[in-house]
Amino acid sequence: MLDVSAVATRLLANLSPAIRIRFEILFGGAESTRSWTSFLAALHDLGKASPAFQLYPRFSKIHRQAVGQRLREKGFPLWQNPIKDLIRHGTIGARVLPEILAVYGFAPDAAESYARIVAGHHGAIPKLCEIRAPQVGPDACGSGEWDQARREIVDTVARLSGIGRASPPRVPSGPEAIALAGIISVADWIGSMKQSFQFAVTDGALPDPFDLDGYAVAAAANAEAALKELRWVNRVLRNGPEEFMLLFPEIAEPNDLQCAATRVGEALDGPTLVIIEAPMGEGKTEAALYLAEAAATRLGQTGSYFALPTQATSNQMFSRVREFLTRTIGGEVNLQLLHGHADLSAEFQAMRKAGAQSFTPIYDENGNPSTTVVAAEWFTYRKRGLLAPFGVGTVDQALMAVLRARHFFVRMFGLGGKTIVIDEVHAYDAYMSTLMERLLEWLAASGSSVFLLSATLPSDRREALTTAYMSGLRATPQSPARAAYPRITYASARGNGEIAVTASPRTRRTLGIRWIPIAVDLSAHLRVLLADGGCAAVICNTVNRAQDVYTSLKTVFAGVASDGEPELMLFHARFPFEERERREKLALIRFGKPGANIELGDGDNRKVLRPQRAIIVATQVIEQSLDLDFDSMISEFAPADLLLQRAGRLHRHQRPLRPPRLSDPLIDVLKPEIRDDGIPEFGPGTAAVYDSHVLLRSWFVLSDREAIRIPQDVEEMIEAVYSGTIQCPQNASPSLREHWNASALELQQSLEKASRMAKVTRIPAPFDEELFECGADFEEDNPEIHASLQARTRLSEGPSVDVVLLGACDAASFDSDAVPDRARAHYLLKRSVKISHAGVARALLRDDRRRPRGWERSALLRHYRVLIVGESKAATVGAYEIAVHSELGVVIRRTKGSSDGGLI
Repeated sequence: MLDVSAVATRLLANLSPAIRIRFEILFGGAESTRSWTSFLAALHDLGKASPAFQLYPRFSKIHRQAVGQRLREKGFPLWQNPIKDLIRHGTIGARVLPEILAVYGFAPDAAESYARIVAGHHGAIPKLCEIRAPQVGPDACGSGEWDQARREIVDTVARLSGIGRASPPRVPSGPEAIALAGIISVADWIGSMKQSFQFAVTDGALPDPFDLDGYAVAAAANAEAALKELRWVNRVLRNGPEEFMLLFPEIAEPNDLQCAATRVGEALDGPTLVIIEAPMGEGKTEAALYLAEAAATRLGQTGSYFALPTQATSNQMFSRVREFLTRTIGGEVNLQLLHGHADLSAEFQAMRKAGAQSFTPIYDENGNPSTTVVAAEWFTYRKRGLLAPFGVGTVDQALMAVLRARHFFVRMFGLGGKTIVIDEVHAYDAYMSTLMERLLEWLAASGSSVFLLSATLPSDRREALTTAYMSGLRATPQSPARAAYPRITYASARGNGEIAVTASPRTRRTLGIRWIPIAVDLSAHLRVLLADGGCAAVICNTVNRAQDVYTSLKTVFAGVASDGEPELMLFHARFPFEERERREKLALIRFGKPGANIELGDGDNRKVLRPQRAIIVATQVIEQSLDLDFDSMISEFAPADLLLQRAGRLHRHQRPLRPPRLSDPLIDVLKPEIRDDGIPEFGPGTAAVYDSHVLLRSWFVLSDREAIRIPQDVEEMIEAVYSGTIQCPQNASPSLREHWNASALELQQSLEKASRMAKVTRIPAPFDEELFECGADFEEDNPEIHASLQARTRLSEGPSVDVVLLGACDAASFDSDAVPDRARAHYLLKRSVKISHAGVARALLRDDRRRPRGWERSALLRHYRVLIVGESKAATVGAYEIAVHSELGVVIRRTKGSSDGGLI
């Protein structure tokens, strides 16, 4: 208890000024904050002083008999019949602590609140119905000597914490309560590290006398050392706000967007929301990095988290943020990569190795600490990543902080007082957007600044995001004069507004649209396009379609390009992880920014080398954030905003010379077939991925266009598609009008359903009185439980499952009962793929033989399935054949029958 108390006290020193000041107001000053935090943190395990815990049913019978005998000898009353209910000691603490806190002057409602906060240290704040349940009565809690023992413990903790005559705190607000719950939980984790906090008693008997005061002094020293070893107390040394060009020397002159961001950064005086909307390639990321630096220097924010839509985009941003931190911050920097496969990132693993080395800082010739960006090991474990000062990862990691899942308050504590940058905000559907609004409320209430980046954003979404953030500040948004796109929107406690910015000459352009028949011979079309050379992208809406297109093109484009790689390559999400990562890096090397170095891990990197002629067939994996540039592009039809996103990879970089016939940006879009009644047929693949009414609106917005002026036409197009400014054509046939109305109603119902589901899953608003009653009823990362019980950050039509694919060599030595160590788990994860095909996923989840028993005890593999494909590289799952192809990736084909092929 004293170890955890000491850690909690020292964690206070690392809070941002916004949170620290709030605590000082709550507790009555800096010294009182330290005393009360120390006191409350120490009481986290008070419930262990109870019969229910000392004779916990899951302890061995021998243990319970020995403990019971010793307790009776000391006069502690025990029940005659062993209690069978598994009652958590936190729940018992929440039951007995309020009465004790009342002795220290706590008001009844405050005593109950703090007792429940303290009791939540194992992941869930107990509900009142749990605390007041009949089984949590005198038999479980104990009376008489038990009450006396608990009072003596609390009195001793009060003396050692130094609360003295300090006035007890009022009832905490929701944000204050969640921050305190986070501190206590994290302190419990750290205070339980055996390598830092040794047991004072090993045989169950205390020395007589036992020097508690001396132990408390030692605990404080141990806590200091532990936090230092974990890279928690290594303070980042900042040189103060710098000019934009000093932070980005490679930019000769900031554009208008970046200058406007600079002015916003210079005016920061409290937690602020900034929404940056601008065309692709306008430098939004640099603007966000500048703002994050400004928030750190002006507001004292303690770090940052960059949230992106996918693992691939997270990996690329990780490299950019690492480079930025290396250049701008002195001393050692703890940076984490957070997503499901972060453990397999070669760059991240190299940083982990660096983090495991000497703790001694290195100084340059001027005596300043040199910058070393490392990934401290402790923060790489589950639920801890957001606690690190700096992080890059998927947006899912941040959204988990507002889901009713265990330890949500630890995640929110990790995000509190930081700068949160969320990219590609337009990419989130109604379910994620509803979670995003709640996240923004909590971030504002927790003292965090948030910078949202988007190429295109409908006005109603912008207004909803602004309103959510200002609600967290307890401020009311105004209705500012509307600024034209591109724009910066800002909101803080002082108010909100919009700033129009001028697009730079580099992004002001006319994008040509050429409609080509859906049945076009793509091989012949590409032969003409690339007759003089050039790099082209063919973007498909589904993996199956991309595999088919690649196979068709391979008959014509089978040669080797000038860079020594195949002239034709395929990239999608259904490759085993190791191969997918290789192809992602190869795409960046071939089509990335001129002069850039692409890190491959283990200190190896390759310079971008663009081939004279090459084609990549891909899915949406190249649509977002990957810094790729193509001379020509062919795309299946998609919603208007996503076609613009795809076109953002067309002529993205400044190049002195492109092939003559590809000198102007032109996207070829496969035109859907139009039925006699005027209804466009988008095809089953596209219709399965995108909403039919959004596709229909997009078609009527775009079908008559031969060009799009960027940025002039962008906002009008997006508003027409997503805000309902376009109506069904006047000359529409009755069938088309009926289809329009039916699909519009279906879209509205779908949006409402998604929003309702998100509202059930998310925690209450920051100042909602029902916050403590929300529970932690949803389970994360488990595909086996019903979807309605999963803590999901994304809504999908069917289940998905992660599968490890084992060939003949691996299958020969595979032991399903063995628990893989970390190295073996990494080896297996590199051979994994996510299967989202509903039929295959359900068949895999139903078959227990696909779930190795040994993996259930592996943190990295516990929810994975195994599929042995053997020498044939194929296996049958239900009514489907799963084949692993070296060029195509994982191919899923329906079979006429099913068998047990590939079972272990």
